[in-house]
Parts: sequence; C-alpha cells; structure tokens
Amino acid sequence: MTGYRLTLSLISPFMTGGSAEPAFGIDARLARNNATQRRPVIPGTLLRGLLRDALLSMAKRGGGTLPGFDKTATRALLNGLFGRGSGVENILDDRREPPDEYAKNQPQRGALRIADLIATQSPDEETTLTRIEIEPNAGSVREGHLQVLELPWPIGVAVAFSGELHLGRAVRPEAFEKLWELARQALTSLGAHKSAGFGRIVSGSARLTRDAPWQALAAAPAPPPRAATLSLAIDGPFLVDAERVAPNLFRGAAAIPGGVLKGAFADALHGGCADALAACTFHQALPGPLVNGKNQPLTPCAAPFSLGLFKAEGETPDHFHDLAREKTACIDAHDRAPVFQVDWKPQAHKALKKMLHAQGIAPLTDLGTDRELRTRTAITYDYGTAKYEEDAGGSLFSYNLVKPSKDGAPLQWHFKIAAPDAMPDADFPAFLQALAQQPIFFGKLNTRAVITKIQAHAPPPLTLTAGPVVLVLQTPALLSPLEDVRAAGGDIGKVYAEYFKAREAAGLTLLRFFARQRLVGGYQAMRYRADKAPYAPYIATLPGSVFVLNVEPAKAQAAQTKIAEWLTFGLPVNGDFLEPHWKTCPMPRENGYGAVALAPKISTANIKLSDAQCL
Repeated sequence: MTGYRLTLSLISPFMTGGSAEPAFGIDARLARNNATQRRPVIPGTLLRGLLRDALLSMAKRGGGTLPGFDKTATRALLNGLFGRGSGVENILDDRREPPDEYAKNQPQRGALRIADLIATQSPDEETTLTRIEIEPNAGSVREGHLQVLELPWPIGVAVAFSGELHLGRAVRPEAFEKLWELARQALTSLGAHKSAGFGRIVSGSARLTRDAPWQALAAAPAPPPRAATLSLAIDGPFLVDAERVAPNLFRGAAAIPGGVLKGAFADALHGGCADALAACTFHQALPGPLVNGKNQPLTPCAAPFSLGLFKAEGETPDHFHDLAREKTACIDAHDRAPVFQVDWKPQAHKALKKMLHAQGIAPLTDLGTDRELRTRTAITYDYGTAKYEEDAGGSLFSYNLVKPSKDGAPLQWHFKIAAPDAMPDADFPAFLQALAQQPIFFGKLNTRAVITKIQAHAPPPLTLTAGPVVLVLQTPALLSPLEDVRAAGGDIGKVYAEYFKAREAAGLTLLRFFARQRLVGGYQAMRYRADKAPYAPYIATLPGSVFVLNVEPAKAQAAQTKIAEWLTFGLPVNGDFLEPHWKTCPMPRENGYGAVALAPKISTANIKLSDAQCL
C-alpha cells in the first residue's frame, strides 16, 4: 500500500452538495466534516470519478492507448486502478459477458482510494448565493426556478483542500504517478454548475506527495487466548449492508458485517495470512460507547421478535410482553392477541426503542449514529456531464451514509475475532498483529479505518441448568435450505426443529421459535452456487429471530459447552456446502453470520404509545 497526500485549490463559488442538514432558506449546502471545525469537504468519490472519466476519455480517443503506454499496459492499468464489474473483461468497452464461468464472474476491486478532501481553512463568511433561470421568451425569471446556495467564501477566493490518496499493490506507484500527471491537466473544474463557472480548479494545484498518513498499532500488550476484541477508528462516512428504501435511495447500516471486515483485511494483506483469515470468525462491528438520554451505557442488541404488542382495551393501556418464556397460548388476560413487529406502526417502534433504552439496550435497527446524504451520478462520455438516457432515465443514486459519530461526538467501532481450536496458540496473536499493521478500506465509499486497540475477549460467565434457554439471532443465518422447506411442505418450523434435533447430543431441543425470513438471491445466489444445479435462492433467517431451547437436566454441562461455542462462533450453517465455505456459501459463520446472544430479560412494564410519539 502506497500513501499520498493530495492537495488542490478551488476558486469560490463551488458546490459539491450532499449535506442532509436542514438550513432555513438554503436549497443546497456543502458536505462538511465533523472532526475539523465543520469545514467543507470534496467527496473522494467525486474526484475519483472525474479522474476515471478523464483517463477513460483519453484512452478511447487514443485508440485504446494512453500516452506512454501500449494497449496492453493501458488496459491493465485502468482495470487495476478503477476495477471492473462482474463479467467485464475490459473497462474500456464495459461489455458484460454471461457469467457462466466462475473466473469471469469475479469482479476486480480498484486499487485507487481517495479520501474526502477537507478545506485547510475555516470559512470566511456564512452567506448565500442566489441562482435563477431565465424564461427564454419573456426574458424574466422563470417562476419557481430560484435556488439559494451556501457561499462559505467570497467569490474569487482560492480555497485549498487536502486529503489522503491510497494506492493498492495492483498498480505500481511510478505508473500511477505518470497517469496522474496526464489526468490532472484535464481536471479543470469539479462539482455542480460547472457550466456556470462553479468549481474551477486552480491550474497546477492538484498535486501528489508520497506520504504514509497512517500509524500502525504498537504490539498487543498481551497475547489474547482464543478470542479478541478489536477497536476501529473510522475516518469518514461509510455505506455497508445498504437497504434500498426508494428506487434510487440506499440507506446504509451502522453495523459493519463481519464479511465486510474480513474482505477488507484480506485486501490489505494482499494474500497474506490466508489460512488464518479463512479459519477465524469475524463478528460484526458495532459502534460504542452508546448512551441513552440519561448518559447511561447502551448495549447493541437485536430486538427480539418474541416481543408482542397488546392493543389497548377499556382502561388497559397498550403494552408489550415478551412471549418467549410463556408456555401457554399468546393471549393475555383480556383475550387480546398480540401484534408482532412486522405489523407494528411507527409509534410502536418508537415506544419499543424508548423501553429498550431505559433497560440499557440499543436496538440494532436504530443505533442513533449521525447520518449524511450524498448523491452520485455517472458521467456521459461524450459531454462530461451527468449521464441521462431517454429510455432508462438518469444514473443517479443517493446514499444515506453512516457517519462515525453520534451527536457530533466521535465513535469507534468494536468487533470480535475468534480463533478455532485447531489454530496453534502462538499463531493467533501474530495474526492479530498483522491485521493492525495497515489501514483497511471498506464499503461503497472505500472509507479508511485503522485498528486502535486489541484486547483479550473475556466472555461473560455462563451457567446453565435444566429448563429453557433463549437465544436471539444477531445477524442473518442460513438455517433452512430451500429443498428442506419444500420437503416439509413449506412448514419452516419442521426445518428448524430438525436443525436443532441434530444437536440433541448436547441436550438441547427446540421448544418454540419466533422468526422471520427473507430470500437471498441474484448475484449472491449465482456466485455462490455449490454445484451446477439450476438457480435457486437461499432462505436467510433474520436478526431478532428467537429460539427457545430446552436443556435436559442430565446433559446440562454438554448444553453449556454447546451454547458457549455458539456464542463464540455463531450457529453453524444448515446445508451441504463444499469447502472452503468462503467460495461456496454466501453466509458462512466464519464471516459473522449466525451470531447469537442470550436473550436479555426485558421488563415489559405497561407503556402508553402516546408517551413515545414525541421521540
């Protein structure tokens, strides 16, 4: 990994947009950075896209070559720098071939990562600039076409920005630096409203300086036994595990999946420690420390699906009740049936969050981290403008990003790595130290993160006796193969019962469950096909699913050992997958899937929903 310091200067006005913070009377605000006195930033993805467009345009107009490079070298450099999609062999023509062969179906991740560039000086003034559109026939302002933009610096002032640029091992630094000198001559402006003179780059200001802007973590204070908790400092907004909430809006999750972390470390290690990476279990990373309104610590946990809402009747208010530990039918003393989370209204979810916060729990679906909205567009090759196709519409996507802070205060993310018993004791500390030597880059924005702390993970004491034990799933899990569900006539309860029946040697049997599922298909199901059978999606059991298991008195010790294993490594995958799992299984527990926790004993005292509507 080669690091650079990148600097450039813009002539005010400029507009990169992307801030979701409301401001009365202002239509467009600049994205800003929390950690540096709220200074404006240039998104790294914007600069990377402009660089990509400039180099691709030169190569296409040059017959497939760049000055100083032949066709083979040009193709290899551009593929290496910017990556290529699944089924694409040459980034210059972007033709997708049918991904029948596994090798062709593998995408190539780009080696170039550009962090957000932050203004090196504070704004001179907080004023605005108004833009209008003229009606061509009347020569007057077109009704409704008025835009008020943020103007942090006076018009004509040069503003310097600085940030980090990182180059992976796939491209030699000397070749990249030569390409940069070619491309920066074509970078004359950036951001929105360039045709109106916005965002002019000061000639010759986009310069690179070799640097090592990260600091490796010192040696771990003591070799951890078989599991360790690692802390991550994250440099900027990130997008992982995104949910499509509108046709062109994606909302990222605050929890970073273990598979994302493992892939990022694998990329940083560039083939090193491959056996340890495959064998160790990476759990999801969660932000902390989180506190409630009374400054009391919160523990992130999936809200159990066993929580039922009983609607008000007469003088009895609406209230929640945890049904996991109930032996009888789910009817209360007033003959009311419960309403489960899938059917709740927004005010019920707010009431649940309030109740959980009061008991020291932060629901995984709403960890309360700061957010930022950014919009990205593709660039039209012929005009250098935002891409728009008459039939397909625009190529515009908005990302609801997670910022590494809460209410402006910085947060770190923490995750657990567990080593299998087969790994020698001396290898695990060495593996952890290798992880801490370089930064990782993860998510859609290639956000940088560095390990700041490694400490031994001490699991809480576990003592099981005869009776029920309640587990809550914290991450998705593959527990019900599609062929098993079909064989059971669609009764997924039978599939879950058979799954846990196979663990009867440990003295555990399934009493009841509260679970939800979703189909996992498309790219994942195509890439991780274990054989040449016809295409079929997977059925993933969702976080929050609850499994109530009975512990046989005579096998309490065996059950305790098995539960401890599941708490460390997660529930094993159900189904026949060839080894290694990372090539044939889309959700292996080594990547943090199937993580479980002992269900917290939630006090479901009566709570009026009207009390929570103001949250």
